[in-house]
Amino acid sequence: MLIVNSEKCHRYQKKYTATAFKNQATPAQYDIFYNHQKSEIFLRTYAGEIRMLYEIFLAEMYPLPGAVSFSNGVIVEAGANAGITALYFSSIFPTATIFCIEPAAMNISVLKMNLASAISSGKAHIIEAALYKKDQDVYLNNSGWAYNASMNEAGEIGTAIAMNTFVEKNTLEKIDLLKAGIEGAENFIFFHIRKGHRK
Repeated sequence: MLIVNSEKCHRYQKKYTATAFKNQATPAQYDIFYNHQKSEIFLRTYAGEIRMLYEIFLAEMYPLPGAVSFSNGVIVEAGANAGITALYFSSIFPTATIFCIEPAAMNISVLKMNLASAISSGKAHIIEAALYKKDQDVYLNNSGWAYNASMNEAGEIGTAIAMNTFVEKNTLEKIDLLKAGIEGAENFIFFHIRKGHRK
């Protein structure tokens, strides 16, 4: 079934642009085997998630240095989308606790489906917000591929949270691994930008 839907996804992405309607389609369930573990994963055929699956698990888009190793650590994924990267990290670091920060409501339901087991065991936590420079309401643009939800001047209203607020609310002493795929908002979070210079 994955092969058939992979072909459907490939044909669609060659011919059409992303649509919010397709992004909200009912996800299909698959069984994947990685690192000697079997996992259930839910993917929306036309939202770009099948391509992400291959990039992350097969092409290993996020290779980690061999020296990276920790027990009971903390992983934070900002821009978690459907939780595919979170599943990848959890397969490598099964004792770690993962915090997934995701602002788009259309992705949250799939994210919760993919991390249901980890959520029930307390190993995964979902924060429905955008990581940004300060706590505020924001407009979200969900018209592109599901993994490209971004802040805009108009659109669906969502919530943004500052890194300091996130750390304090979750009483985190440290973050062992941080993955941030937040459509350019990294500059506002990690750097103070003024007159074209980073300080």
